[in-house]
Amino acid sequence: MIHIVTGEYPPMAGGVGGYTAQLASALVEQGQPVHVWTGGDDGAEDEDGVTVHRVAGRFRPRDLAGLEREMNSIPGARRILVQWTPHSFAARGLNLAFPIWLWKRAAAGKDRVEVIVHEAFIAFGEGNWRRRAAAVVQRAMAAALLRASSKVWVTIPKWEERLRPWTFGKNIPFEWLPVPSNIPAVANVGEIVQIRRELTGFHHPLIGHFGTFRTDVESLLFPALLELEVSRAVFLLIGRGSQEARRWILTRRPEMTDRIFATGELDSGAVAANLSACDVLLQPYPDGISTRRGSAMAALSLGVPVVTNLGALSETFWSNTGAIALAGSSSACDLAAETLDLLEDHARRIQMSGEGRDLYQDRFHIRHTVAALLRTEVPRGGIRSLTVGAR
Repeated sequence: MIHIVTGEYPPMAGGVGGYTAQLASALVEQGQPVHVWTGGDDGAEDEDGVTVHRVAGRFRPRDLAGLEREMNSIPGARRILVQWTPHSFAARGLNLAFPIWLWKRAAAGKDRVEVIVHEAFIAFGEGNWRRRAAAVVQRAMAAALLRASSKVWVTIPKWEERLRPWTFGKNIPFEWLPVPSNIPAVANVGEIVQIRRELTGFHHPLIGHFGTFRTDVESLLFPALLELEVSRAVFLLIGRGSQEARRWILTRRPEMTDRIFATGELDSGAVAANLSACDVLLQPYPDGISTRRGSAMAALSLGVPVVTNLGALSETFWSNTGAIALAGSSSACDLAAETLDLLEDHARRIQMSGEGRDLYQDRFHIRHTVAALLRTEVPRGGIRSLTVGAR
C-alpha cells in the first residue's frame, strides 16, 4: 500500500500538488491502493479511487500526532512517498518537526520512507541573516529526512550532489525521476483557432510564456519581451500571476496594450489550448532548463517550440537534443535573438515540435515515473543515467 505525504494537493494551487494528484491517479490505474495525506482538517474522502486524508493541519507537532493516529489506523505495511519541498510543510519552510517525525517512524520499523525531492534547500549566501539562518535549518531538515529515508528520488541530478553530504555516510540509493507534465498532451483545435483569431487575427506570430511569474523568472523574461517589442509579434502570458505581470509591463510600455495579453489562472485544458496556440514559448529560467520544470515539460508534450537557457541546474543532455532552442545565455539580448531566429525558421519549428513530443513520450511521460516507482528491484549506487542523443 502506498501512502503519499504532501504539503500541496488540489484544490490548492501549486505544481507539487498537481504532480501528486497525477501520480496518485496513475498509481491507482496500475492497481495500487493509494492514500494521500495532506494539510487541513476535513477528514478523508475518495477522489477518483484515491483516498485523500486532509487531516495534517499545518504539520505542527500536535497535527503530526493526529496524523500518526490516523495513519496507524490503516492496517498493512506502509510505503510512504514524501513529496519534498521545504516550504510546502508550513512554518515558513522551517518545520524541523516534520522530518524528525518521519525519522522516528522509520526508526520504529513502522514504515519504509522514500522521498521525492522537488527542492532541496535554499542556498547559503542569499539575502539577509534571517535567510542564511533559514538555510542552516533547512539543511538540518534535509539531514533528518535523509536519515528517515530508504530511497531518494530526485527530480534533477543536481539534488543528489547537494544532498549526498547530508547523508553523513548512510548508504542511500538515489535515482533520477523527472517531473512529467500535468497538462493534457492534446488540445482542442477549435479553442486554438479561436485564441489565434482573437489575439493575432492570423496576421502576427504569437510568443507565449507559461509559469507562475515568480520574481526571479520575471527578471529574465521582462527584459527579453521588451527587446522583442521591435518585432511584429503578439505576446501571451499564461498562468497564475500573468495578469499582474501584464499590468507591470504596461506601466512601463503602455504602447504595448494591444500586443500583450494575459490569461490569468486556467484549468489544464485551457492551458493546453493557449500553449498550443503559440508559435514559440519563451521560457527563461534563472537556474536553467531542467527536468523539474513542469512548464517546459508541458511545452514538449504538446510539441510547442521552446526558447530557453542553460544554467547551474540543467542536465547535460539538453545541449545534445534538437527538441529545444538554446539561447547563448540568459541575457535579454540572447533570448530575444534566439526567439526571432526561431520565428523566422518555420521548418525548424516543425522539426522541434516532433522532436519535443518524441523526447517527452520516450523519457518523461508519467508512465515512466510509475514504472520506476513500481520496479521490484531498486538499483543502488547512485543515479541511473538518462541518455538523450542529438537528433
